[in-house]
Order: sequence, then structure tokens, then C-alpha cells
Amino acid sequence: MRESYVWAPQTFEVLRAVGWTSDRAVDTARWEAEIGAGGFTIGDPTFEPTRRFLAEFGDLEVDDHGPGIPKGCIWFTIAPLAIWRRAASAVRTAERLGVNQVYPIGHVQGHAILVMSDEGEVYVDWGPGHANLGSEREAIARLIQGDPVSVFNPRPS
Repeated sequence: MRESYVWAPQTFEVLRAVGWTSDRAVDTARWEAEIGAGGFTIGDPTFEPTRRFLAEFGDLEVDDHGPGIPKGCIWFTIAPLAIWRRAASAVRTAERLGVNQVYPIGHVQGHAILVMSDEGEVYVDWGPGHANLGSEREAIARLIQGDPVSVFNPRPS
């Protein structure tokens, strides 16, 4: 069952414009098979939050400009195959983030990767830095609402 979340009206409109619906269900099998060859095991129960996230948001791309797009919106894509080869250092990424495991879920602005921890938190990792974007819906909302300060700087503890 999906968690209850109230989207800000503008965020909701952007999501609808890129193809998201509340009952969206994308088949994750292709990602599981391809990424499994790269050493990631989404079939592990540890990654159930990631599977649910990809089933709801996978293959969505939000551009940073255009009709209805908020000023400052950050371009991102939820598609692990677009970045999984760069996520080969997932063990090091997890260590840097202070979590047990991460799974690649997409990219931000074509250069930073989005990963989800085994605890269901979404992080953006751009090499020299990283930030916790919160739960799956918080992360999507923060990226769409275009708050680069909160995206590219850690959340306060």
C-alpha cells in the first residue's frame, strides 16, 4: 500500500504532466534483470522500498523548463539504467552516506546520481558531495519545487 502524501498543487500538476498517476504501476523486471548483471540485487527484500518507488515513479523525466514548470525546478530522471554503470561504486557511496546499501534510481541534471538506501531514503550524490532528500515523495517534491539549496546541501539534523 502506498503511503498517503499530499502533493503541493504545482508539484501535482508537474507530475501529472510527465505521466504520473496515483495508481501508476511500471514493470520493474527489465531494471531488475539488467542491473542484476551489474551486481545489484533488487530482488532482495532489503530493496522492496526501491521496487515500490520504481513501480510508481520509474521512467519519469522532469525537465527544468517549460509550461507549468516552477522556476528553479531541477531536471531529473527516474531510470536506473540511465546511470547504473556509474553506480558501480555503490559500496563506497553507501559508506560515504553512512547507510548499509544503496540502489541507483536515476540522475539529476545529467551528472549527479540519485540513489535510495535500504531504509527508503533518497540521496543525491555528485562525487565530492551528497545530500539526503528525504523519503521518496519528499525527494520528488524537493526536486520539482526547485530548491537547489536544499537539494545540494544536506538536510539539517
